[in-house]
Amino acid sequence: RSHHTTLQNHGTTLRSCSTTLWDCSVILRSHCVTLQNCSMTLRICSTILRNCGTTLRSFSATLRSC
Repeated sequence: RSHHTTLQNHGTTLRSCSTTLWDCSVILRSHCVTLQNCSMTLRICSTILRNCGTTLRSFSATLRSC
Protein backbone atom coordinates (compact mmCIF):
# COMPACT_ATOMS: atom_id res chain seq x y z
CA ARG A 1 0.00 0.00 0.00
CA SER A 2 2.76 2.41 0.90
CA HIS A 3 4.52 1.35 -2.29
CA HIS A 4 1.43 2.23 -4.26
CA THR A 5 1.37 5.73 -2.76
CA THR A 6 5.09 6.14 -3.39
CA LEU A 7 4.66 5.09 -7.00
CA GLN A 8 1.80 7.54 -7.41
CA ASN A 9 3.94 10.32 -5.96
CA HIS A 10 6.79 9.43 -8.29
CA GLY A 11 4.42 9.37 -11.24
CA THR A 12 3.25 12.86 -10.38
CA THR A 13 6.83 14.04 -10.00
CA LEU A 14 7.83 12.47 -13.31
CA ARG A 15 4.93 14.15 -15.05
CA SER A 16 5.90 17.52 -13.64
CA CYS A 17 9.49 16.79 -14.68
CA SER A 18 8.53 16.31 -18.31
CA THR A 19 6.39 19.43 -18.18
CA THR A 20 9.29 21.34 -16.68
CA LEU A 21 11.65 20.07 -19.35
CA TRP A 22 9.24 21.25 -22.01
CA ASP A 23 9.04 24.64 -20.27
CA CYS A 24 12.83 24.75 -20.25
CA SER A 25 13.09 24.21 -23.98
CA VAL A 26 10.50 26.92 -24.59
CA ILE A 27 12.31 29.28 -22.22
CA LEU A 28 15.63 28.54 -23.88
CA ARG A 29 14.24 29.26 -27.33
CA SER A 30 12.64 32.52 -26.26
CA HIS A 31 15.30 33.77 -23.82
CA CYS A 32 18.55 32.90 -25.52
CA VAL A 33 18.64 36.33 -27.07
CA THR A 34 21.51 37.45 -24.92
CA LEU A 35 24.17 35.06 -23.68
CA GLN A 36 23.65 36.22 -20.10
CA ASN A 37 19.98 35.25 -20.19
CA CYS A 38 20.93 31.97 -21.80
CA SER A 39 23.41 30.89 -19.16
CA MET A 40 21.01 31.81 -16.36
CA THR A 41 18.22 29.80 -17.98
CA LEU A 42 20.57 26.88 -18.55
CA ARG A 43 21.56 26.88 -14.89
CA ILE A 44 17.93 26.80 -13.80
CA CYS A 45 17.15 24.03 -16.25
CA SER A 46 20.14 21.92 -15.27
CA THR A 47 19.12 22.16 -11.61
CA ILE A 48 15.65 20.96 -12.57
CA LEU A 49 17.19 18.15 -14.60
CA ARG A 50 19.29 17.02 -11.65
CA ASN A 51 16.21 16.95 -9.43
CA CYS A 52 14.39 14.91 -12.06
CA GLY A 53 17.27 12.48 -12.33
CA THR A 54 17.19 11.96 -8.57
CA THR A 55 13.46 11.32 -8.75
CA LEU A 56 13.92 8.82 -11.56
CA ARG A 57 16.52 6.93 -9.57
CA SER A 58 14.33 6.67 -6.48
CA PHE A 59 11.43 5.72 -8.74
CA SER A 60 13.30 2.74 -10.17
CA ALA A 61 14.50 1.81 -6.68
CA THR A 62 10.89 1.77 -5.49
CA LEU A 63 9.88 -0.37 -8.44
CA ARG A 64 12.63 -2.88 -7.67
CA SER A 65 11.60 -3.14 -4.03
CA CYS A 66 7.97 -3.89 -4.90
